[in-house]
Amino acid sequence: MFTKKTGRIQKTADQVLEFSTIIFRLVMAIAKRMDRETIQYWIGHEKELTKGLRQLLLKDSKDSVVVDEQVVEWIKFYQTMFSLELDPADFSLPATRPGFGWVILVAKGLTRNAVFELCQKRFPSWRYFDNLDEVVTINDREPTESYAIRIRDRIEADEENKNLSANQAMTAGIKGVTNLERMLLELWYYWKNEQHLDQKTVTICSGSRYSDGYVPRANWLDDLFKVSYVYPDDSDDYWRVREVVS
Repeated sequence: MFTKKTGRIQKTADQVLEFSTIIFRLVMAIAKRMDRETIQYWIGHEKELTKGLRQLLLKDSKDSVVVDEQVVEWIKFYQTMFSLELDPADFSLPATRPGFGWVILVAKGLTRNAVFELCQKRFPSWRYFDNLDEVVTINDREPTESYAIRIRDRIEADEENKNLSANQAMTAGIKGVTNLERMLLELWYYWKNEQHLDQKTVTICSGSRYSDGYVPRANWLDDLFKVSYVYPDDSDDYWRVREVVS
């Protein structure tokens, strides 16, 4: 039977024992059908196994099937573009929010120069500053650990944020994409679609600042992917912050 405590229905010791017995029997039956290589794989990927079981068993799991498919796609993207083998369990997905249909996975240790230089190899690209790792000194998020964010699933930057400067967006509490995230998004979108983002608008990367206080910007113009800057108080109807959920 259930017992109540602090407003929640609590499980009993007998329930836990019965449930554990069921799980043990199921795991033993599955393990008998696995080969040695498969078993060894899961031994070495405990986080991934744990996350999968949580998603299967917990009714309030926030990670939908759609998002899982995007994670798999990003893992393949990193394998193809960076020769990196990532563990999906290392990425904690933010809560879902209506309209924010794209996920961006940022791998631990990724650098701005590495992403931009890979863009250069895939399509014509230009940057105002040669060393983005050196001059982009302030960032709301850094890949000291792997992380994930959500953004609106749109080719052009957020209509909701037109005529807002980077400083106005910050004052309004709008979290903006960083320079690294925007370049990574460009590379991912081209890898997937062989097309480019921001062909009519400009993304103001308000989650980042150059050392002089200016704000990175990015767009596709004149058959070039351009990474430049805007003044933090400047605004225009086609200069827009891409908002993120983190």
